[in-house]
Amino acid sequence: MRRIALLAALCLLAGACGGDDTASSSSTTSTTAPSITSAASTSTTTTTAPGTTSTSTTAGETSTTGTTYAWATFDVPEAQFCVVEHLSGETLNVRSGPGTSHGVIGSLSFDQTGIPATGVGANDEGGRLWREIDYFGGLGWVASWYLTPNPCDLAAPADYCVAGASCLERLNVRTGPGASYQKLGSLPYDMVGVQATGATSADSDGRDWIQVRFRGGVGWAASWLLAAAPCSPSDGSPCTLPSGVPAPGCVNGWTTPLPGSALWTDALEQIGVGGPWSEIDPSGFVVEQMRYCVGPEDANVIAPRRDVERWYVVGYAETDPSFRGRWLVRRVDVGFGLAAVAPYTSAGFGSGVWETCPDGCQVGRPLAGEWCEPACVEDFQARPCSGIAPGTWAPGDCSGLPAEVLDCFE
Repeated sequence: MRRIALLAALCLLAGACGGDDTASSSSTTSTTAPSITSAASTSTTTTTAPGTTSTSTTAGETSTTGTTYAWATFDVPEAQFCVVEHLSGETLNVRSGPGTSHGVIGSLSFDQTGIPATGVGANDEGGRLWREIDYFGGLGWVASWYLTPNPCDLAAPADYCVAGASCLERLNVRTGPGASYQKLGSLPYDMVGVQATGATSADSDGRDWIQVRFRGGVGWAASWLLAAAPCSPSDGSPCTLPSGVPAPGCVNGWTTPLPGSALWTDALEQIGVGGPWSEIDPSGFVVEQMRYCVGPEDANVIAPRRDVERWYVVGYAETDPSFRGRWLVRRVDVGFGLAAVAPYTSAGFGSGVWETCPDGCQVGRPLAGEWCEPACVEDFQARPCSGIAPGTWAPGDCSGLPAEVLDCFE
């Protein structure tokens, strides 16, 4: 069994974190915020951009604090930060200087808050910003891209309830305070007792995000979709399932099947959730999104142009962190099965995202990136349909989904 997408995702994560700032989970960590000790160097110019190379303290110069730097430094905001982009058990390296060429002197835990930056910054060899921090009375350096981009405010831990989401919608939980951070998972629209750590930070638009406990670690959720507990009781209104209206890009419209209905369970069985070849028990599988539509045959099929039922499913197994993805299920008069898979953290339907297999080549577990032998994996959209304007598409113009159903899915 090969876990192509999962391994690729892990490799990307390791490449992004391991070399720059992340120690192994066995490294010594602390969750106690160090006390702030000012160590800002004398400066006449304030520089905050990560890529800048202008400096206010030349290499080897002694600042008014008495600290001598062997590299160029500049002023950055003196504030407290939180660790971001780290999963449970991971640690953030603290180094003796601004860059991975400097030795590791300690580490910060994945949920560290209140990290005091002294107001001194420096660029590494690649021009990326590192911040000097007060590390238990001494000084250390941390990669700035693994800290909250804005100061991290601290308050007492509190409980929240998901608010502002409609039926079947879910609140995304991310690795940092903003929609650009990787999605860890989601919370249901009616969840109560969401545990917040007390840390908050603003995104690039100035909106506050709240750090919450999530699946053994921490994540960040949009504050405007959370309400402080205790929550108002439900008014008992029935759940209204979402649906889309017909349009050129979704010729017959789409609906969300009723949970537990035949349309719902049929689709889940095709991805290994329940059914005769079940990999995951349905009670432990979170469906974040399911859309169903009927539309023309795949784009590379010229004839016959049969009607095809399609399901788009996004979800993950709470009992198995590796079982998560985006799936396209397809049913036509000659067969019913999984059509293509994509990584859970991916988006869209462009080239290089989705994978499929020729008939007779399906092997192993039906999970994104690990249900096909490597020699069998084909690009689901070698020539994606998404760049073709509605109404200008003709059979054979592109591979994958036809233009008439692209807008049925997200």
